[in-house]
Amino acid sequence: MLGHNSLPVNQDIEPLCAYPGNKIYCYTLLFLAIGNFIIFAFEIQMAAWDRFCMSYHHFIYNYFINPSSFGLTNY
Repeated sequence: MLGHNSLPVNQDIEPLCAYPGNKIYCYTLLFLAIGNFIIFAFEIQMAAWDRFCMSYHHFIYNYFINPSSFGLTNY
């Protein structure tokens, strides 16, 4: 599988909020039922892979290949 190390969404959101100086006051979980309601209410179209990722959000590949596998710089 081509990819990178797994990382939680919080690890991406925290630097994005810190850059303009915004504070994160609380975290909330997006439950599948709430996500499905938002998709239905706003008539959002989703691809099959997006639906799979939403249903199995803890799905992680244990073995993957990226540029660092070949000694190259990983961007």
